[in-house]
Amino acid sequence: MFCGFSVKGQSKIDSLRAAYETTADPAEKVVVLNKLAWSIRREDLIGSDSLAKLALSKAEELKIQNEISELSAKQAQDALELSQQRNWIIGLTSGVLLILIAGGFLVYRRKKRVESILTAERLTFQKRLIDSTVEAEEKERQRIAKDLHNGLVQ
Repeated sequence: MFCGFSVKGQSKIDSLRAAYETTADPAEKVVVLNKLAWSIRREDLIGSDSLAKLALSKAEELKIQNEISELSAKQAQDALELSQQRNWIIGLTSGVLLILIAGGFLVYRRKKRVESILTAERLTFQKRLIDSTVEAEEKERQRIAKDLHNGLVQ
């Protein structure tokens, strides 16, 4: 036994500590700390032959639990910030999309208004053209009728 732990248990605890120190991901750190806490507890149950070892492991266990709590709180805060960022992105995207749809609708409405004005002007022009054609034909008929009448009378 080394420092109250078996050699095998101590090497496992040391390897878990090294894994904790090299891990950057907070979620992975929580997993490693949980494994470390369980290893220390298991070693406590296997080799509980001294009060000093028990006090040391309890202090380490409290330290590990404190770190787990801190990492869990940080992970929850990161999740909240990520959620807020997603909400901002969704809100901004929705706003831009709404503005584009409204702009498209206004352009479409203006185009239809211009088309209706042009159609009305075309219809007015065609009506005047037809009216003037009918009037010209009527005048021509009257002139022909007058010439025929005058030619027969003479």
